[in-house]
Amino acid sequence: MIKYNLLVFYLFLVSRFFFINESGATDLSLNQTLVEAQEKAKTLSSPAIATLWGGYRRFKIFNNNQGRLIKLNTPLFKNGGIEVYLRKTTSRELVVFMPGIFGSIQKGLTPQMIDQIEQTNVNLLVLPNMLSQEHILAQPDYNHDPIMTEVKIHEAALDLTLQQLGYQNIKVHVIAESLGSIIGSAWASYDLENKKRLSSLMLLWPPLDLFLAMKNFDHIVDEHRKNLEGCNFIKRAWLLLTEMALKDYPAALSNKDSYCLGSVVLLDGFVEKSKKSWLSYTKASGIKGATPKSFEDFFRNYRSEIWNLIEKKDEVTRLETWIKKIKKTENFPLTILTGRNDFLNSGVDLEKFKINSNLNDSQLVIFPWGGHSGPIGMDKFYKIIQFFSPAI
Repeated sequence: MIKYNLLVFYLFLVSRFFFINESGATDLSLNQTLVEAQEKAKTLSSPAIATLWGGYRRFKIFNNNQGRLIKLNTPLFKNGGIEVYLRKTTSRELVVFMPGIFGSIQKGLTPQMIDQIEQTNVNLLVLPNMLSQEHILAQPDYNHDPIMTEVKIHEAALDLTLQQLGYQNIKVHVIAESLGSIIGSAWASYDLENKKRLSSLMLLWPPLDLFLAMKNFDHIVDEHRKNLEGCNFIKRAWLLLTEMALKDYPAALSNKDSYCLGSVVLLDGFVEKSKKSWLSYTKASGIKGATPKSFEDFFRNYRSEIWNLIEKKDEVTRLETWIKKIKKTENFPLTILTGRNDFLNSGVDLEKFKINSNLNDSQLVIFPWGGHSGPIGMDKFYKIIQFFSPAI
């Protein structure tokens, strides 16, 4: 059923750009395709459940990652460096994947995305997310400008990769997910004004405004915390087994069960990862303090440089800022995949964002369901990436 759902939704995406008849009306059968896709995903109407659905299907105990880890040593880190993932092929295309919040290379959801991308013959570079444990342990030297420091870290990683590959005239394509999208878009903006080494940019479910995304994150977490009566470990495990493991899609859940199951991704997932990253920070820095109870606390206590930018709603924390700069380069391939019910962007007018950023329909693709990054869990999601990426 998952493969069938992917097929009908993929056909819908294709229909948006190629199968329009001369009168301008979309073919009736393709309208039917969209209806079918939405019908199958209707039980994922809760953003938390949709996010869990995708995350559950992305999590892998075993993987087929074909690359290796190499050490990136740079003075941009106070405590040595970090390991990055590199897969070398005969291709003259290089994909740089930037994981979402807390994303490590060898665990969590990243190995599944590596497997997806490696279904094709491209070279692949993957860096851990700026809030991952390994990145925090290396202690990046932000020097009051965390965004540009992260851009320079990725520049250094690309320099190392090109040296390792030894190829001439290689095309570099960036695919960034969630929080990685802010750095990915800032990097593309910097590159287009300076080195001009990047050939395309794809953003997967990016936060459009970090201040609002942080508030939305804390709000949905608090909402689930308040509705956990009777939701103990056994109950969550049972719902996870019966509604996720044994079914392609969950049944229509009661509000009580929906909050309970949604807490798996929000509390057992995101919140627990933030605690682990905080412990990595206290270990690396020697700073003591109470474990943050919210994402606002985490950002405020982890690095004041990041928090100050978010709190004052600096333009660099809004995706629109970077997209406008990128759009100054005519015909640069840019695609943003997002969802209409992504809880990170709750309260954002997607149509206004599209107009202000000067994006067309092929550059801003809005999934009608999926919460935050949920559709990435669809079987063979790389087929959708292939449709939009010039590299894959």
